[in-house]
Amino acid sequence: MKRSGLTLIELLVAMSILAIIVLAVAQLFQQSTVAWESGYRRTRTAMVARAILGYVAADISLAAWGGDVTEPTSGSGFSFYALDGTNLLEQISYSTGGGDVVRNSVPLYESVPALSVEAMSATFALPYHADVTMDVKTVDKGREETRRFTTRVYLANRNRYYYD
Repeated sequence: MKRSGLTLIELLVAMSILAIIVLAVAQLFQQSTVAWESGYRRTRTAMVARAILGYVAADISLAAWGGDVTEPTSGSGFSFYALDGTNLLEQISYSTGGGDVVRNSVPLYESVPALSVEAMSATFALPYHADVTMDVKTVDKGREETRRFTTRVYLANRNRYYYD
């Protein structure tokens, strides 16, 4: 008499192969999730850095000089004078404090986890443009990385001088 069905050993072998396949798929899913989260954090860092540079560039594009206005200063932060919309002169200063970018003593953005602005500088090539550089330190998967963001700003007020 012939019996049909699976023996206990055949069933154990089939379950072992299935368990190996399920573990491999779970490991692949976990690794792809970690890679996606890392890419998301890097993209978010780049977005915040570009937004900060855009904000700074908008201020710098209104820089003015001449008369009693001193040349812009540079370093770990920088300051310059700008004409506002009513033709009044305002001193604007940027610095990096505690990993944040500070504009006239007010933080420019709320803290972003794992993002720290290490240095920010501007090189003014008056009267035409300024180059702004920002070094951003990120921590991703326990590894620190410093990325440099730069932009060139063309000065809108290059033909408008300020005199007292």
